[in-house]
Amino acid sequence: WSEMWQAESFTPEVIAQELAWAHEVGYNTLRTNLPFIVWQADRQGLHNRIKQFLDICERQKIKVMLTPMDDCGFSGDHPYPGKQKAAIPELHNSQAAASPGRNVVMNKINVA
Repeated sequence: WSEMWQAESFTPEVIAQELAWAHEVGYNTLRTNLPFIVWQADRQGLHNRIKQFLDICERQKIKVMLTPMDDCGFSGDHPYPGKQKAAIPELHNSQAAASPGRNVVMNKINVA
C-alpha cells in the first residue's frame, strides 16, 4: 500500500472506479493502511491524498478506517519508497511491509 499513497503512483481515477465497483457489490466500509515512510517523505502531500481519497469514498457512501501503523510485514522486507516489488500470484499481501517497520520501531535512538 505504500505505492498507492505515493505522489507518483496515486491514481484517483483508478481508486474512484474500484470504489464504485465495491459500492455496487455492497461494500460500505473499508480499512486502509497509511504508510509511515510516505508520511516521512511527503507529509503534506500524503495529507492531500488522504483528503482526496476520503472525498472519493464519501461520494461512494463508503466509510473509512484509516490505520496509521500496522505490523503486516508479510514480505519480511523493511518498507522502502518507490515502486514496490510485484505481488506473488495467489499469495495474499505477499509484498506487504509493516509500517513503520521493525527497524524503525526497534531503533531507540530515532525517537523523533
